[in-house]
Amino acid sequence: MRGRSRSPLIVTQKKARMKKSLQAWSRRATAALLLFVCATIFLRGNWFVALCVTAGGGCIWGFFAARRAWRARAAVLRDVDAMDDGQFIAYAAELLKAQGYTVHKANHSSEWHADLLLTRGKTHLLCRLHHQTRRVERNAIVSALAAMHALGCSRAMVVANQPFTRAARSCARQNDCILIDREGLANLALQHRQGHRVLAFPREEAASIRRRK
Repeated sequence: MRGRSRSPLIVTQKKARMKKSLQAWSRRATAALLLFVCATIFLRGNWFVALCVTAGGGCIWGFFAARRAWRARAAVLRDVDAMDDGQFIAYAAELLKAQGYTVHKANHSSEWHADLLLTRGKTHLLCRLHHQTRRVERNAIVSALAAMHALGCSRAMVVANQPFTRAARSCARQNDCILIDREGLANLALQHRQGHRVLAFPREEAASIRRRK
């Protein structure tokens, strides 16, 4: 990807994500400090025990928060796995609309078919969807790239309900193809359920998004 500059959109998204993360950590630090002060006062100045209480409370809260997040992700993925192909296409289209794309259903009659055609600004993307029970292989990326060139799109995207193999990820990085795997799909779905617009794709895929000169 030599000779390409970072997209202003991704830079803006990264700043927004960092700002949101800093705000969250600031709130947590403030809550921990207040808990420590209150515990110290209640224990009549025994700051060491108050510190232990604060740390223990933070660990317990973190455990239950992580467990709640894991259960929510598992529920989303169970729903996705239970979908048929038509439901999965409609579901993926809804999530991609939340990303700011204009989504069009594509014609499957062509040899180089696409499941969805996406536009955002002057960028036109071919999107292939894979709803299956095994890892997505490299040939799925090669097929999507061939369809992208045949249909005159500028980018390719592959969305799957399963992880991609290492060879598939390597091929996607070399050809500037966006991948959204099982974990990325869960992230998009959870953000969408909470009513937030998703700010970025998973880190590895976001790092590959560049603007062509």
